[in-house]
Amino acid sequence: PADGAGSFGVCYCAGTEACAEAWQWTRVPGVLAVPEAPFCFAPREAVRSSGFDFELAGDAATNSNWRVKFVQVGGASRFSKTATCASAASAEIRSTGGGAITGRSYVRGDRAIWPLQLSTTLPTVAAGGAAADSDSEVGMYVVCACAADCGDAANFAQVPSCTGDRFFHITYSAADLPAPLGISRGGRWTGRAGKDVEIAVAGTFDGTYDGTG
Repeated sequence: PADGAGSFGVCYCAGTEACAEAWQWTRVPGVLAVPEAPFCFAPREAVRSSGFDFELAGDAATNSNWRVKFVQVGGASRFSKTATCASAASAEIRSTGGGAITGRSYVRGDRAIWPLQLSTTLPTVAAGGAAADSDSEVGMYVVCACAADCGDAANFAQVPSCTGDRFFHITYSAADLPAPLGISRGGRWTGRAGKDVEIAVAGTFDGTYDGTG
């Protein structure tokens, strides 16, 4: 856990049941003791196309040597849910200078700080109308930290967020998700013959309607 050591009970479900009800689970003897994570990160998410300060918290005595890298869950295949700290860092997250993420930029107390940026390219439309995969940085990332000898990938270990989340999330911005222009389908209205009626039509408009159609 990011907020201190914890003790957990372990339960199992036999598998022949749906495992949806508490009575279908059986607790095994003993307690699983989990030590406090040596590092944690903040924030837990960032909006695509933005810059942000990423903080890694831990032992203040060693933060001058800390390194951090992000490995996208799934990598080239978005349908895969695997990611390990032995993998190379994902290119979608980089320093604000445009280069690779290397040493921390500055330290504050028990935190090392990296000013980072994400892709600034919005989704585009390729030939034939197919959406280009320019938003591939959206998704979940494993955050990996190292305190010494960071040239060896084996010395990087996955760390949780300081609020206990397992992954760092990159989300879409409002500009990425514009509503399509047009009238919403499926509307039904009623009126009375010989009477004027005002009908509110649902949809999304940009203020340039010319009164036709």
